[in-house]
Amino acid sequence: MQKQILILSIALLASTASAQAVLSAGGNEHFTLGEPIIGLLTNQNGYLTQGFHQTDQSVTGVAHFENKIFEYDLFPNPASDFVNLKSDDVWLQHVDLLHLVDALGRRYLVAHTQSSRGLFIDLSDFKQGIYSIHGYTARGQQLFSDTILLI
Repeated sequence: MQKQILILSIALLASTASAQAVLSAGGNEHFTLGEPIIGLLTNQNGYLTQGFHQTDQSVTGVAHFENKIFEYDLFPNPASDFVNLKSDDVWLQHVDLLHLVDALGRRYLVAHTQSSRGLFIDLSDFKQGIYSIHGYTARGQQLFSDTILLI
């Protein structure tokens, strides 16, 4: 009999659990799923609760932010050994330094060959992965940044 009462009590408690909304100090609304607030501490500035809080569900992704002052084409992308950067803009002639940044934030100086209409960028020494490429003038002004997938 005690076993049945215990099972019934657990089932009743589980069925009455509901989501609870919590408002953070920043004004963001959070909610908990089936977990009551265990502790509550209040003062004139707000509430502090103990428990697991989950922010509103949202899909996260990687935004592509372009930072360029001239129009260019970077191809092929995905690439295996090299990429070309082509542009009709005069700014391309001012690209003196190219840096490649890997997923761990390591920065590499990249060799490139400049022609009248573009850059040939040798990537044959790099492993497969996603890299960020940045072009700079000799004075350190960033002219562009983009993403390259090496396969």
